[in-house]
Amino acid sequence: MPVLTVGNKSSDAKLALLDGIPTQNPFYLPILGAVSSQAADEDYAGIGLRWDFMSNVAFKADYTRYRSDIPGVADSDLISAGVVFTF
Repeated sequence: MPVLTVGNKSSDAKLALLDGIPTQNPFYLPILGAVSSQAADEDYAGIGLRWDFMSNVAFKADYTRYRSDIPGVADSDLISAGVVFTF
């Protein structure tokens, strides 16, 4: 059985949370970093196969490509395979 997966995650950093914190505050930069890390613009697409070669055992293989527009986040590819047992 062929399987196709497509997804997207998009969100903005809520920088308005920093409005009440003075920039001289020693916690300002760590909080800015934590809030900024919540920004996301990511896409992924995957294709896979599942073969039920016995009534309770299946073989699954999948290839997924991940792309991100966030600076410092690397794009990646993932190949996975496994055997699934159902009891």
